[in-house]
Amino acid sequence: MAHRLYDDDKIKLILLYLLHELDDSFDFQTISEIIVWDGSINYFVFTQCFNELVENGSIQKDIDPQTGKEMFSISPMGKQSIEEVEDSLLKFIKERFMRSAVRLLAFKKDGTTIASHYDKEKDGYLLQCTIKNKKFDLLHLDLYLDNEEEAKILQHGFDLRAEYIYSGILALLTDDTRYFQ
Repeated sequence: MAHRLYDDDKIKLILLYLLHELDDSFDFQTISEIIVWDGSINYFVFTQCFNELVENGSIQKDIDPQTGKEMFSISPMGKQSIEEVEDSLLKFIKERFMRSAVRLLAFKKDGTTIASHYDKEKDGYLLQCTIKNKKFDLLHLDLYLDNEEEAKILQHGFDLRAEYIYSGILALLTDDTRYFQ
């Protein structure tokens, strides 16, 4: 499992950083999925931080005239705030959340989803991993593991890097050695 973040100020910085970098407006559901995607931020803590940023004017709320949905984006005040303190966010944290955001937005655009779960079997654990688009499974992988800890570790690895795993499998099957250089 990803390292959990509990510091409200860091979570607020991550929210502002992502909205600043993505430079678009999103509904609350999409923002929450981006932030809690890898399990490092609790949904309820995220919601509290998000609401505080809306209340203090760092995130602005607008109504989409076509759909009537509430849409949120970084405000000019929020942009100024993040530009002043962005360097206090570690590079790997920024990269991890941007990777999650880009991946989720790409998946939403074409309807691709990833899923994984494991179940206790007679003598071990069965980990099932899938990547699906709107029409069919792109990848379905079953792994039999000796213990639950291995299942958790491999499940987490798949959830974080499913697209790379898929690309790697295709490269191996097509003998594309350039992929591994």
